[in-house]
Amino acid sequence: MGREGIVSNLSVPRGVKLCCEICGRPATRQCLKCRVTYYCSDEHQDIDSKAIHSTLCPHFPAFRNPPPVAGSTEERQKKKKEMEQLQIDLSETALSYATNFLIAGKFELAMPAALQSLRLGVSVFGANSSRLVPAYLQLGEASVGLGKLQQ
Repeated sequence: MGREGIVSNLSVPRGVKLCCEICGRPATRQCLKCRVTYYCSDEHQDIDSKAIHSTLCPHFPAFRNPPPVAGSTEERQKKKKEMEQLQIDLSETALSYATNFLIAGKFELAMPAALQSLRLGVSVFGANSSRLVPAYLQLGEASVGLGKLQQ
């Protein structure tokens, strides 16, 4: 994927910390298509791309870098609901991918898909929502499959 998507420290605004989509460590690489997703290594970028990013990538700029607010109150509310619905749909897509990877025993690919489902769900429903339970269960199952958790 984007080996040439190396992020220069000079291009990052002061006080902004770019974190890896997979592990949360400081990012040094960027997806060259959406330009809003970052990684700490080529390995993490490749895993995410194979797992879920290539499917969700075209949609990320819409809600990670929303356009400036414009229009009437009704138009803004309509746009907000559309963005929330998009995030719900993408969360469900990511959850479906994670499920399929788990069934196939591809735990390394299930992890990024379940993480993405969880992140999208948190942004719409909040961190304490019961709607996040399936994503947490899939993260747990992927972690057990990778040997990172004991049953």
